[in-house]
Amino acid sequence: GIDMELGQIMKDPSTTFDTIVSSLATMDPQKGMLYFSSFYILAEILAIPAVPILTASSGYLFGIIPGTATCLFSAAIAASISFVIGRTLLRGYVENVLDDNPKFRCMDKAIEKEGFKLMLL
Repeated sequence: GIDMELGQIMKDPSTTFDTIVSSLATMDPQKGMLYFSSFYILAEILAIPAVPILTASSGYLFGIIPGTATCLFSAAIAASISFVIGRTLLRGYVENVLDDNPKFRCMDKAIEKEGFKLMLL
């Protein structure tokens, strides 16, 4: 089945994602895309290394165009969530790390002052 614990996913991501892909292949396409997106977003946020397995399998499961759209949508949502987590929940931790490292502190000040220009580089 597709019901799994987070610990199981973290312990053995490749086997877990193979199970997920097998389960999704038997589902209704819309329901499968919803479950796929959920697992993809979770894997991206947690930086689980099996994400390429999911990315490649999306085209197989849903077709090239719908699979690509599902992956892009899921990756954008995951990136947005990760950004918000980094800017809010983890900001204090990052500031503590920056205080201990003068090079990072200097980079942080440069990004704060000229962030847009640095992102274009």
